[in-house]
Amino acid sequence: MKKISLALLLILAATISFGKSYQEILQKINSFLEDFDNGYYGHLEIKNGQLWDYYKNGNNSHMQISDYKSATIAEINRKVTITCNTGTSCVTGYDGGTYDNMPFSQSTDFDAYALKADLDDLIDAYRSGSSSSFSSNDGVDFSAGTKVRILEANDNTEYIGRIGTVENSALRPMSPGWYMGTINFSGTNITFRKMKVEKVK
Repeated sequence: MKKISLALLLILAATISFGKSYQEILQKINSFLEDFDNGYYGHLEIKNGQLWDYYKNGNNSHMQISDYKSATIAEINRKVTITCNTGTSCVTGYDGGTYDNMPFSQSTDFDAYALKADLDDLIDAYRSGSSSSFSSNDGVDFSAGTKVRILEANDNTEYIGRIGTVENSALRPMSPGWYMGTINFSGTNITFRKMKVEKVK
C-alpha cells in the first residue's frame, strides 16, 4: 500500500463540472419507462447510494451504485442490462435473490442504444456529485481539524492528514464509510471515485 503523510490541511472542495444533473437524466429515463413494456418496470430512484427499480406491480429490486459497471445491450433493440463491476451478484431482486444484472426488456423493438446511454449518463452524473448536498450519518467527523485516513479504493493509496474546510456538496455517500468526491491537497485537486474515510488519532 502506498502511503502519503500530510502535515498540511485537507480541503474538501466541489470542483467537478457537469452538464445535466442526475435528476434531469433520471426524469428522462422514468418518462421513457412509463410506456416501456406497458409500464412494467415502474420507475427508478436513487437514494442512499443505491439504484432502486420500483416495479408497477409493487415489487422492487436494487443495487449499490458503487457496484455499477455499465449498461450493456444484451439483445439489439430488445434488451438492456445493468451489469455489476465485480462480475458477481450485486443486484437484489424482488424475490430476495441476488443476480449479476438488472434487466430492461420488452417483446417489441426499442432504441436500446439510447437507454444504455441514458443509464450510463445517469450514474456518471450521480458519481460526479451533480447537485444534492450530503451530511455525514455514519459516524465520520468532518469538522475542521479532524485527522482522517483516506483510502483510495482504485489504487489502494492511503492519505493521512487533517481536514481544513468541508463543503457538503463535495461529498457523496456510496455505502457506510465510503464516499466519492474531490480533495484538494495544498492546491492540488484529486478526484476519488471511491474512498474510505476514517478518523484517526
